[in-house]
Amino acid sequence: MKNNSSLCCRFAAINLPTYHILKFTNSYRETIVLAIPVIIGQLSNLLMNITDNIIVGHLGPDALSAASFANSCFYLVAVFGFGAMNAIPSLVAEARGAENEENVRQHLWAGLGSGLITGTLIGVILFAISYWMPYMGQPENDVLLAMPFLQLMALSAPFMIMFSSIKGFFDGLEKSSIGMIISTFGLALNIFLNLGLIFGQFGMPEIGFIGSAFSTLISRVVVFILMLVTLFLHPVSKPYLNTKKLDLSFLLQNLKLGIPMGLQILFEVAAFSGAGIMIGWLPGDEAIVGRSAHQIALNMVSATYMVMLGLSVAGSIKVGEAYGSGNPVAIKKAGEITIKLALAVVVISATCLFFFSGFFSRIYGIEDYRVVLVTASLVQIAAIFQIFDGIQCISAGLLRGIQDVKVPTIITFAAYWVIWIPLAYWMGFTLDMGVEGIWYADLIALGIAAVLLSWRFFSSAKLKIRYYE
Repeated sequence: MKNNSSLCCRFAAINLPTYHILKFTNSYRETIVLAIPVIIGQLSNLLMNITDNIIVGHLGPDALSAASFANSCFYLVAVFGFGAMNAIPSLVAEARGAENEENVRQHLWAGLGSGLITGTLIGVILFAISYWMPYMGQPENDVLLAMPFLQLMALSAPFMIMFSSIKGFFDGLEKSSIGMIISTFGLALNIFLNLGLIFGQFGMPEIGFIGSAFSTLISRVVVFILMLVTLFLHPVSKPYLNTKKLDLSFLLQNLKLGIPMGLQILFEVAAFSGAGIMIGWLPGDEAIVGRSAHQIALNMVSATYMVMLGLSVAGSIKVGEAYGSGNPVAIKKAGEITIKLALAVVVISATCLFFFSGFFSRIYGIEDYRVVLVTASLVQIAAIFQIFDGIQCISAGLLRGIQDVKVPTIITFAAYWVIWIPLAYWMGFTLDMGVEGIWYADLIALGIAAVLLSWRFFSSAKLKIRYYE
């Protein structure tokens, strides 16, 4: 009996490291499995914009510049709605971690309410901005083309944000594949409609440049309807459709968390949009060349950002579950796993961007050597700054998981609007570095945001561990 006990102890000692390795590997796998559908869904939304620009780019640099102007204005406002909807998966995950089904139900309806309010407000603001375009100091041709383009995009905003609210609910239930499938379908539909309406293919009327905006509007309406039908028919969501009484305090909680989250992403992405507008102030053809290169390079690095945003959502869900169950050690562990995965992705991506920087402008059918050279320069700068961008994006998402939003909002505002925008103007115009100077300023701002946000998360996690100890 003594020998058997000794043998069992030896067996346990041998297999204990294996157990921890397997448990550690499973933690990575769980995060990856949750993140991949979110990433694909995010990339589908991004690719909708990229494919619009690629197809429009075949109409010439003037059309691409106008589309860039309209998109800069659109995302300057609409990105707030995307960010605000990021509160939903975190809150749903927290309720699941606490095993409170009624709170999950309340967060579903509160998310739908906040999506309707936010989407409608964004649409109204975008319409107002379209009439302000002639006073932004942009090339006249850009304004003439971009005004009706932006107005059609404004009509799509409520559908886009409502879609994101329902998608966020499914993500919080760890059913992120639902949003991925519908988003991918929307991308395919948008490409089909773009080719048909811009160039008159597939028996559709040829309406040129404005056809891109019509295709985006139609695609966003369709995917919202599909997501709404899925919500009411899918077995995973059916148990949460009926609730005894709608509690408005959940809507207020959603808005209380969602507004700072929206502002965090708004400060970064709006700074990029503001940079696009700032580039339009460059003299002569330099504005057209710079903005075309800016849009192409931004689309390329935005693909990596969408991967980071997907990992950020997955990390916030895992952290939210741990937060809801009152497990601070799991909070720290989930954060470490997500950041390590993000670093692996951005290092590979940065290497590819740096060595293939001269290739990307060719995808858009651009032959102007000035656009090609400037695009290659910007992509090389982006290869470096996206490492910092990945860290700050992930850290902000992890902080959302523990519902820490006020200080991160201040950090992001300071990094992008107190530091980047003034620095971009100084480097781009005072030092006469042009569009490259604007992007170098972003590199500095992202580095500051990455350091402060990651420090904030791990210091908060350490404090919670000490509290529970």
